Amino acid sequence: MPAPLRVLMVEDSEDDAELTLGELRRGGFEPSCVRVEAADTLREALRAQTFDVIISDFTMPAFTGLDALRILQESGKDIPFILVSGSVGEDVAVTAMRAGAQDFYAKGNTTRLPAAVERELREVEVRRERRRMELALAESEALQRQILESVRDHAIFSVDTEHRIASWSPGCEQVQGYTAGDFIGLPFERLFTPEDIAQGVPEATLQQARERGQSTGEGMRVRKDGSRFWAQTSLTPRLDAAGRLRGYTQIIQDVSERKRLIDELQAAVRARDEFLSIAGHELNTPLTSLQLQLQSLRRPARQAAVEPAQAAQFSPKLEAALRQVARLAGLVTTLLDVSRVSSGRLELRPEPVDLTAVAHEVAERLEGLRSSSASTLELRAPEPVVGRFDRLRVEAILTNLLVNAFKFGEGRPVVVTLVRKDSLAQLTVQDRGIGIDAADQARLFQRFERAVSDRHYGGFGIGLWLVRQFAEAHGGTIHLESAPGQGSAFTVELPIVDADVRVPRPG
Repeated sequence: MPAPLRVLMVEDSEDDAELTLGELRRGGFEPSCVRVEAADTLREALRAQTFDVIISDFTMPAFTGLDALRILQESGKDIPFILVSGSVGEDVAVTAMRAGAQDFYAKGNTTRLPAAVERELREVEVRRERRRMELALAESEALQRQILESVRDHAIFSVDTEHRIASWSPGCEQVQGYTAGDFIGLPFERLFTPEDIAQGVPEATLQQARERGQSTGEGMRVRKDGSRFWAQTSLTPRLDAAGRLRGYTQIIQDVSERKRLIDELQAAVRARDEFLSIAGHELNTPLTSLQLQLQSLRRPARQAAVEPAQAAQFSPKLEAALRQVARLAGLVTTLLDVSRVSSGRLELRPEPVDLTAVAHEVAERLEGLRSSSASTLELRAPEPVVGRFDRLRVEAILTNLLVNAFKFGEGRPVVVTLVRKDSLAQLTVQDRGIGIDAADQARLFQRFERAVSDRHYGGFGIGLWLVRQFAEAHGGTIHLESAPGQGSAFTVELPIVDADVRVPRPG
């Protein structure tokens, strides 16, 4: 079946044009033809229609075949252009071919014209496909550039086979601080820490990428200014069609913030587990003692029913049991306070309070603990210090400070000083015990922190944290002065609100 062929014939002779078309029909084509013989009609035909081939006479009255070729080239269309002539020599044919004509035939010798047209149709399709591929590649590269320019939180770049950086993206400046001029040509290992370089990590990373097809991981990386950041990295080898290594593509993301959050979460989990372990121990001690005290009351209770004199045995054991109950209640209150502060639910209930009276009450309540510690307690509170405070919270402040003083005071004197200084109530609890090293002082006010082993001293590690929380909730502060072997002095300052309020001291 003849193949359709759209022919644009540039020919001033209608007979010559028909001879050319006849040759195409004998070659297996079914040509449809538009014939022009001037420059303007040629331009109009190129604008109006699409053609598979242009066959042009070389010499015409109005213009030449080379003029027709230039008009085709100006149009920007890729159409095979074949010249035919009956009077032009080989030198002109060479000139035409160099100008862009695909072939040249003498009139009267066009038997090979159909084969030439078939060949040129194949080649033009190859050229068009190549251009389509080149256009697609250019669009892909443009899209890649657009993506690279829009991604600022990832450094994306290439590394050549000499292990030098070969490209740059805006993310390289955002993540690592390098401009393109600083970055391209830089040795790949420059992005690693000196410690990693000494251990051969850069080369090991490249080798792993070559062997496994990719190397991913997390680690420390170095910015241009020398600062370090925690990075998530991916290194992928780039291979050519034959499988030869052409370089690598590296992606680096700064995940320092994520790592910080994970580390904090892990630390919180460890603190929670440690806290639960300590809480179990602290709660178990008074529970065991209380259980033993109550068991020891069984027999005297039975005897007291028939022998009233046995009732006298109840008093000391009952007092011991009550002390353990009070200790348990204090532990539970502490745990509840931790929960309220941690969840932001701590609410103060200010009322008129005489801090001097509170100090005397707390000292009396802790008399048993003071006695067992062998420390003496001196309370220096020369006058009432009255204001609006949350009574339970200021009691907790003094209780925690005194418990610490008795625990770490090594049996030496403890002094509590309470005075008013202008609009502040100043409370100081001083011991002469083991003291605290300067390196440990700041963290003592953090939750679950201690400066000593919990095995020897026990405790939740939250007392001083709560003291600070309660003081700051009142708008106050806490300060520590201490040195190893010289004891510690904790000073709490609370603003006095409604200083004119008078609260009668009990008794």
